Amino acid sequence: MMKTYIDSHTHMDHKRFDMNRNRIIELSHDSGIELMINPAIGFETNYEMKKTLDQYDYIKYAVGIHPGCVGIDENVDEEWDAGLLKLLIGSDKSPKTVAIGETGLDFHKFARDANGELDEDGIINLGRQYTWFRKQLQLAGMMKLPLILHVRNGDADAIRRANGLSDDTVIEHVNAHKEAIKILKEFDQYLLPENKGVVHCFTSEYMEDAEEYIRMGYMLGIGGAFTHPDKKETKETVRQVPLERIVLETDSPFVLPANMPESEEIHGKNNTPMSIPYIAEKLAELKGISVDEVAAITTENVKRLFRIE
Repeated sequence: MMKTYIDSHTHMDHKRFDMNRNRIIELSHDSGIELMINPAIGFETNYEMKKTLDQYDYIKYAVGIHPGCVGIDENVDEEWDAGLLKLLIGSDKSPKTVAIGETGLDFHKFARDANGELDEDGIINLGRQYTWFRKQLQLAGMMKLPLILHVRNGDADAIRRANGLSDDTVIEHVNAHKEAIKILKEFDQYLLPENKGVVHCFTSEYMEDAEEYIRMGYMLGIGGAFTHPDKKETKETVRQVPLERIVLETDSPFVLPANMPESEEIHGKNNTPMSIPYIAEKLAELKGISVDEVAAITTENVKRLFRIE
C-alpha cells in the first residue's frame, strides 16, 4: 500500500513552475502527496494562487504577506489592509483558506551602508516587518486561524555578498527567533489555544528556540534544509524534537534536499512536493524510526494543525 504524505508548505503558483505546473502537481498527487498547503508570498500572490490553483481541491491556501515582501512603501498599506480582509471575510474569501501566512521576521539580508550598518531603507524595512507581523497576528486571532511563520536569522556572509562588503566587515546579529517569540507572546491570549501554527523551514541551531515554540503551541516545519551537511546543529535539534510536533514541507520551488536522486525532466533546478518521501526517509534515519511512522504521524499532525477532516 502506497504511503501518503502532506506537503505543509509549497508554492505551486510560483513562476518557476509556469512551464510544467500541472504535470508536477498531478505527478505529486499520484505519487502519494494527498494534500498541499500553499501560502502567499507577496500581496499579489494571494490572488494569483487562486487563479492558478483553484482547480485542485487538494491544494489549500494561507493568506498573508511574507516579511521579505513588505518593502519600504507605506502607501500600499491601506490597499493591503483592505485586501487581506476581503480575502478572509469579504467577496474574495475562499473556502480553501486554512491559515494566515506566511508571516514573521526575515533578517537574512538588509540594506546596509559601507560600514555594515543598516541604511535608511534597511531601517524602514525592519520597522515594516514588525508592523506587518503584528497586523497578521491580529488577523489570525480575529479569524481563529493557525499561523504559518517565516522566521529567518541573518547570515553575515550573505549580507556581505548582497551589499558588496569586505570579508572582514563585522555584521551585528539579532536572533530573529527570539524576536518572533517575544511578539508571539504579546498576542498569545488572542490566538488559538493549541496548535497555534507552524514555524516553517525551521533551521535554528538552538534547542531552546524549538522548545519555546513547542511550549507555546507551535509545530516545526522540517524540509530539505536539515539534510545539508553544514546543518549539524539543526540536525541535532530536529533529532530531539518530538515527532508529534513536526510537519513535513518542501518550500517548493526552493530548498532542494541534499543528495536527493532527481529527475531532471521533472525537477529541473526546482524543488517539488515529490521530495517529501525523501525528506521523510532522512528524518526517519535521523530519529532511528520507520518511514511508515514518520508518514503516519506527520500527516496526522498537519490535519490537526489546519483543522482538515
